[in-house]
Amino acid sequence: MENSTKTPNLFLYSLILPILWISIGFLIDTIAPEKSLGVFGLVLIIYATLTPICWHFTKNHHRHFKKQEKIKLIVFLTFWAVLCELLAIWYELSLESNPDISSSIYYIIGVTILLDTLFITIGVQVVAKRTNNYFLEKIDKNR
Repeated sequence: MENSTKTPNLFLYSLILPILWISIGFLIDTIAPEKSLGVFGLVLIIYATLTPICWHFTKNHHRHFKKQEKIKLIVFLTFWAVLCELLAIWYELSLESNPDISSSIYYIIGVTILLDTLFITIGVQVVAKRTNNYFLEKIDKNR
């Protein structure tokens, strides 16, 4: 149980999100260039990000995330999600010179940040707890 006193490096854990985001984005763009996964893609990426984070965290620390750790994880994941979204918006704008999109860019960015923050917060609060419970039960069975 010495492992539970170590401080987890949540920033390193959060790096999984941009790696998955970019990988899945390139995969979807290769398979279906004109398609976008939208909110479903966001939920998929958050779930795919939280699963290995929770697995590794539970394996090394044998506990749930503390409140401060959840907040840090939400902040880091939101940072990466917003950065990836902004890069995607910038890429789309560089391909098309659509004045309708350009005039509403601040609205698009605001909604994007709001949705990313909302889904990541829900993911960390709900999905991470359930996933940690699952891995903690597996650890207890193997003892």
